[in-house]
Amino acid sequence: MMQAHLSARDLHYQAHRPNNSFATDISKESFLSIWRASIHWVPAFVAIAMSATILVAFTISSHAEMASDSSPIEVQSHIHRARVAGAAVTSGLVGYWGFDAQPSTFEDNSGPHTDDLAPGEGSLVKTADNPTVWLISEGSRHGFTDSSVFLGLGFNFSLVLEVTNNELYALPEGPLLNNSTDSHKPGVYINMDGTIYRVNSDGTKSGTPSLDVWNSLNPDNDFTRVVPANNSDRNLTNGALLTLRGVQ
Repeated sequence: MMQAHLSARDLHYQAHRPNNSFATDISKESFLSIWRASIHWVPAFVAIAMSATILVAFTISSHAEMASDSSPIEVQSHIHRARVAGAAVTSGLVGYWGFDAQPSTFEDNSGPHTDDLAPGEGSLVKTADNPTVWLISEGSRHGFTDSSVFLGLGFNFSLVLEVTNNELYALPEGPLLNNSTDSHKPGVYINMDGTIYRVNSDGTKSGTPSLDVWNSLNPDNDFTRVVPANNSDRNLTNGALLTLRGVQ
């Protein structure tokens, strides 16, 4: 069976060699044949590795987005780390093929650099060394006069995120929240008769038309941030519907 894979030239050559070297020649030729065949599969193996790397990175990203027990800020952090890891490995494979990254320019490096992540609109936050809870709205931090106002507005202490002092105190302090019957601050999601609205800074509320739109603005299928609407919220004028957020 092995001879059938040899060329006529190889067979002729082996026929004129001593018998005790024939098996050795077959073994060498078989090895070379296997090597020549397998080397053509190298691009396919590399392509598969690249695809698997990208798939794993975005699977991690999707799982992070779907984590029901993670806050929006924590989820975005997970997604960022997953994508950075995937990009690093993928770029290494791309570099193998000769598409090397170019050195950064002065313009590339002249932008602002920070490790701080500003809390998102509608987030409830605190720092590790201070129990005061703040609601982030319109780029400001708003404290609560007491827990009865906090709970009366439908908020839950289990949803309070811990941020760094730099992240919190970079935001200006806004007016205290002292009345649980006031309408919710802009950036807060409310549930009114089964429809989820976001309170806007112009005194309107925008409805969520579909689950796809909700998931583009929040962690997938996570409604833990939504609070019950109160009578003041009902008096808010209906604004434009929320729309899909594009990929950042």
